[in-house]
Amino acid sequence: MYDRELLAIYEAVRYFHHLLEARHFTILTDHKPLTFAFHQKRDKCSPRQFNHVDFTLQFTTDIRHISGQDNIVTDTLSRVEVITALVTHDVLAAAQADNEEMWVLLVSTTALQLQKILIPGTSVKLYCDTPSGKPRPYIPAPLRLQIFKSLHSLSHPGIKATAKLISQHFMLPAIQKTATLGPELADPASAPKSLTTPPVQLATSPSLLPAFYTSTST
Repeated sequence: MYDRELLAIYEAVRYFHHLLEARHFTILTDHKPLTFAFHQKRDKCSPRQFNHVDFTLQFTTDIRHISGQDNIVTDTLSRVEVITALVTHDVLAAAQADNEEMWVLLVSTTALQLQKILIPGTSVKLYCDTPSGKPRPYIPAPLRLQIFKSLHSLSHPGIKATAKLISQHFMLPAIQKTATLGPELADPASAPKSLTTPPVQLATSPSLLPAFYTSTST
């Protein structure tokens, strides 16, 4: 734990060194032993630890302890489920049951192969597209923006990467267009003036589904 926490401080200082030079700043850590790192004798630490401490000392010697429950910003950023709400299997099943668009697709002749499949480890059955043998749950319009946010917010990849990531795990019509317009649809004020009506109707109610995403990505 000590080495990992020290590495995190070293990497943060190195990454932002151009902003930290000639500035006074304080390092806050919830790992109390690190507050004594700058006073540790060289023969008491490994060469790697010494190099990390030596580099950090070139920018600051002010390192203080803060309890984990008070370290709100860092604690929140390390928990993606706090930043983004999750769509549960039950929520998705209910949305599918009330979705007229999906019922039209079920009785129509399309390239989609929708079948009701029992999700492993649950008692919930979802309509999934199964052309490649890998079931991808069909996402009704009210949940599309939330699914987009749940995956895009993980690392904020580009349009193509986001579209590929979503299409690997979910059946979401017009995925390329959704990935392109996702940020604008989340914030209508930033939408282009030429966009008068969105291509899909997206709701803003919080819900999510990384549970299925996690189970299928392993």
